[in-house]
Amino acid sequence: MIELKKRDLTPTLLTLAGYNKEGKMVQGLLTEKVTLGLKRRLQKIHTEASKHYEEFQKNLAEVNKLEEGPIKQKELTDLLDEKVTLQAEKVSMELLEKIESEAVYDTAVLELIAE
Repeated sequence: MIELKKRDLTPTLLTLAGYNKEGKMVQGLLTEKVTLGLKRRLQKIHTEASKHYEEFQKNLAEVNKLEEGPIKQKELTDLLDEKVTLQAEKVSMELLEKIESEAVYDTAVLELIAE
């Protein structure tokens, strides 16, 4: 299982996949040439993170409706620091390091999803 703070959902999703205006995946780990097993694990992480991200966006919209001030700031901080558990296994850091790519991936994010 992978445990992330909600603040880490966006960078994780962007590291895994980036889309153009037409909805085509154009960047991210899921576009790299990797083994089928690694790709399946990355897809599982992406799917799980996407589910939590949708919920996070709904909660964020509710917090944004609050008046500016210390209560809104505390609610926002609490929301961003909430932890979620992705029902997916971590990937091997060794396999990620073997990917030949010109892209530079956020090592902090990689450390969250790999062991």
